[in-house]
Amino acid sequence: MKSPELDERYKSVEAVEPDTIKQGISRAALSRFLNLPLETVRRRVDRLKRRKILLEGSEGLIVSESNMHKFGNNHELQSINMVLVKKLLRDLRQIGVSGPDDL
Repeated sequence: MKSPELDERYKSVEAVEPDTIKQGISRAALSRFLNLPLETVRRRVDRLKRRKILLEGSEGLIVSESNMHKFGNNHELQSINMVLVKKLLRDLRQIGVSGPDDL
């Protein structure tokens, strides 16, 4: 964000930015960023809009803060990532890897 006030307000991993302050992205920009054909991006965006994961406004496409899968919610993502990292470390420990020297 370009606003120090907004940076401060939404810096926490528990904070979810409201849809009203998100910057949108066009299908063409998304196509270039993902290196996918525009038609593929168009079909996938349409499907995500039907599922109410993406919203489209005058500024472009955004991930909806209220989507049922919690995509875009940093707290949810971080919680899932921590569970997966703990599982990875536990699994590595079980096969005898306790540090980088064991790899």
